[in-house]
Amino acid sequence: MELRICGQMRGEAFGPFRIYHFSNGLSLNIGGDEAFLRGGPKHYKVYESPKGTGEFEFPASQYASLVDKIIEEYGLDVVAATDKNFSERGGLFTTFTPAGEPTHVLPPSEAIFRIKGGYVGGADTYFSNEILGKFLKLDYYCRVLLTKSVEGNLDSGALGFCANIKGAIKDGALGPNELDSLLTNALQSDDPIKDAFFLSNLNALSDDIRNTFSRACYHFARMTEYLWKVNQMDIETDSMCKNLGSAADQSKEFIHSSTLSDRVADEFSSSIIASYSTLDLMYRYFVFVTREPFGEPDFPIKLHFPDSQPQSAVRFNIEELPGCLLDDEIAFAIPNLPPNTFKALRLFRNDVVHNMAADEIRSSVYIGISTPFINNDRLQYVQYLTRDIGNDGGLVRHPWVHRFYEQGLDAQCLTHKWLTQILQCIFDTIEWLARWLRNKIVMLGVVNSDFELLS
Repeated sequence: MELRICGQMRGEAFGPFRIYHFSNGLSLNIGGDEAFLRGGPKHYKVYESPKGTGEFEFPASQYASLVDKIIEEYGLDVVAATDKNFSERGGLFTTFTPAGEPTHVLPPSEAIFRIKGGYVGGADTYFSNEILGKFLKLDYYCRVLLTKSVEGNLDSGALGFCANIKGAIKDGALGPNELDSLLTNALQSDDPIKDAFFLSNLNALSDDIRNTFSRACYHFARMTEYLWKVNQMDIETDSMCKNLGSAADQSKEFIHSSTLSDRVADEFSSSIIASYSTLDLMYRYFVFVTREPFGEPDFPIKLHFPDSQPQSAVRFNIEELPGCLLDDEIAFAIPNLPPNTFKALRLFRNDVVHNMAADEIRSSVYIGISTPFINNDRLQYVQYLTRDIGNDGGLVRHPWVHRFYEQGLDAQCLTHKWLTQILQCIFDTIEWLARWLRNKIVMLGVVNSDFELLS
């Protein structure tokens, strides 16, 4: 899935990356005038620099097309990249080039996502900052509505009072009862205390969304790292599998269980929990901004992401909304989502939260080489399967058995797909709210419809 991001990007954070990590433990190492698709500790496929470029280095302009070629050839997903320097020695693995020279390979360190023009990494830095910039736009629109002025400047005394109160609470110097007393006295003045707390809580919710999504991406990157490390086991010489085939060129696949595979399952579960929590928080933010009367600082409570009825997020007549809010350009905004888009994710999360493990008995992954899964090429791969999902988006069950695996669903690819959809939901929902707030500003007569608000 390619992300669509409305408006300008705040900065350049595109690849090319030095190392692309595909699903199933394969990595693309680009260096010199060649690129190596590595599968396992000693098997690789060489891709030479395009002829006629006149360059000694593999041209950066060809990185994306090479990645796309591998995706089409093997049916893999690009899920992560390495952003560390090779001078950082931790976690290095030694493999060999075709010339027999040893080279170091770094494990994946961050999730990456596809957007128009290439891949973007840094879910904990770049995307966090990109989302922050768009949340700040919403903050400005809210200030315009509160102050009924284009500048949106709120009284500094009220903002300072709110900041001091929040600081005292964080330091443990203030409890709920003391806060009530302070607020009762402060609200007797003409200072816009409620407005200041509304803006402060608005920013707190946006911080929670960014932090929780970053946590989901962090756990996914660790899941990808552990899968990659499992695939560094030499399937042809390791004592666990050396007797699974006698010929060196024979294809083989076996089930592997170890502390590493246990960590794969743990990180999968943690990413699932944080992923759906991001949707819950995004919904609370949506309600916080759109509810009436506008500007109430109370945090929404007892709210859960309305996956089965996303249009219920809008508490007013959706048919009266301007057409710009129903645009296909923001199809993943919460009110525009098809019902049950995230049903399987919700049910996965519920099972994990209620102490049902991701796997029965113990987690296990498949390790193979030269099988049809990898086009019978001499490449080693690893795959962690998760339970089947029905046509209605629910989890396939039987009264006597909780989990089925007929579909061969890849847990790594499924999690990355969900993360991409959640990121799209965040961007589209923010854009929906920006259009809704701007329309509200115009309707209240703060500005004319053709007036350009500050950006």
